[in-house]
Amino acid sequence: MALLPASRTASLVATLATLLSLPTRAAGDLLVRHPPLLARAPEALAGSMRALGSALGVEREAAAIMCSEQPALLLVQPEDLPGRMQALQSALGVSRERLVQLLAIKPQLLLKDAKNVSVAIQQARKRGDLPNS
Repeated sequence: MALLPASRTASLVATLATLLSLPTRAAGDLLVRHPPLLARAPEALAGSMRALGSALGVEREAAAIMCSEQPALLLVQPEDLPGRMQALQSALGVSRERLVQLLAIKPQLLLKDAKNVSVAIQQARKRGDLPNS
């Protein structure tokens, strides 16, 4: 894999720091831990976070927290979010409002295949990571 120019890496770090309200060092660490983010343009990362907030109907700060906890959310194509949310809502048999509450607690659910979500929810509830209803 070719190295990115320092200016591009610096731009990505600055973008993540701004988007996620992180210190620059934390944004750089996030890139190191999640190298697929390096393949995205800063504008695409910003668009993904805006799309997440819009799809969930949450403020920018809430979307930033979710993306900080699960940086892979920044890799989800914005046009895929409504379908993922609908699939999750159907798989879980919950209202949209309840789905948003669950995603605020466990944003990684949005990254899972809807077929496996029911199992993941049951496991999270057994561990006490999610409430029972």
